[in-house]
Amino acid sequence: MNKFPIILLLIFVNVILPVLFVYLINRSFTKRITKLSKVFQSVNNEQLIYMSDERGKDEIGSMIRNYNRMVERTNHLIETVYKSKIREQEIIVGRKNAELLALHSQINPHFLFNALHTISSFVRIEPDRAREIIINLSTYLRYNLENFSRLLSLKDELSQVEAYINIEKARFGDKIKVIYLSLIHISEPTRRRGI
Repeated sequence: MNKFPIILLLIFVNVILPVLFVYLINRSFTKRITKLSKVFQSVNNEQLIYMSDERGKDEIGSMIRNYNRMVERTNHLIETVYKSKIREQEIIVGRKNAELLALHSQINPHFLFNALHTISSFVRIEPDRAREIIINLSTYLRYNLENFSRLLSLKDELSQVEAYINIEKARFGDKIKVIYLSLIHISEPTRRRGI
């Protein structure tokens, strides 16, 4: 009687089949644990990635489901906090703009009254000087009305300051002395861009 087929069957049932079974189970665990490990490492990069492979009723499947719930809650909290911070910043910016508008409306009438009074005093005595003050006042007011809420070039800002100083110098005469220092070096390419 030939025992060789029986021995092969026993080897297959006792060695190859269990090794194959252990390999498949090990592969299933290892694959999911490796994916979970990679997803956990992505948390260091401040990215929470949802893990799509939730199948399995074992502990690893449970860990994956719990991780996904944690990601969902954390992303929701991040979004809530982010939106809250944006709303808070919008409120702060709105409040600052309101304060600036209130200050702007308080300062301009007083400044305008004083500038017009100065112009009226120069009209009879020095009409050319009165015309210069009117030009400075119109430059100053045009700047304030047209450019209140947008960014401007340094050149425009400096011409605004110069117009204001010229009006105040006309008002106060020799009591105001202004020395202009050029502390900023503007390169030629920057000048060409209008900064």
